Amino acid sequence: MGEGVIRKQNYVWIYFIGFFVLWCFRELWLVEYIDLLDEIPRAILSAIIKIFVWVVPVVLLINYKENGDPLSYLKPRSFKEGLGWTVGVSIALIALIVFLNGFVLNREVSFQIGFNKLLNTVLLVGLIEEIVFRG
Repeated sequence: MGEGVIRKQNYVWIYFIGFFVLWCFRELWLVEYIDLLDEIPRAILSAIIKIFVWVVPVVLLINYKENGDPLSYLKPRSFKEGLGWTVGVSIALIALIVFLNGFVLNREVSFQIGFNKLLNTVLLVGLIEEIVFRG
């Protein structure tokens, strides 16, 4: 194994260990203080923390260790193609949920979610987690 490959593996391991330590710190300790905030400030602060822990280190690693452009490195698909898949799959899943709950289980369907869940669970999770685990 070449020395460059060994160095590359070392910083990737350091990155993942640091990432999981920071995220565990956020989830096990910091969350108690974030939950004291009102819904909208809590959602925005959670999104900012998630971006700084999940996305910023990846961009910095790609820029400084890989000497590359993060957008070309992560190879995102075209916006139209991604949006088409997102809308299609979302409509299919919503239809399935409505069908199963309304007709099979005879339960009322409720899509009422708070701003925090909408922002951090629905809108940001796919993009942010894809960035961390893609490269």
